[in-house]
Amino acid sequence: MMIIDRIDEYCREHGLSARGFEILCGLSNGQVWTWRKGISPTLTTLRKIEDATGVPVSDWIGGGHGHRETDQSADGSQRTRSA
Repeated sequence: MMIIDRIDEYCREHGLSARGFEILCGLSNGQVWTWRKGISPTLTTLRKIEDATGVPVSDWIGGGHGHRETDQSADGSQRTRSA
């Protein structure tokens, strides 16, 4: 599974559009689209995604297969993390 597939899965599970995911992670508009075209995100970008979602970089790039749990953050939103 490629990172874009994992992002699509995350978005489906959390009711986000690609733009919503970009906003959540502090990414520029259209960033997800560039990954669909085959350009890989940088490690810095992956760390921003990890910080925003609570999902480790290793899970995004395919190395991690940890169990995921959902936490409720202080603002009431839910975040997925690996256990």
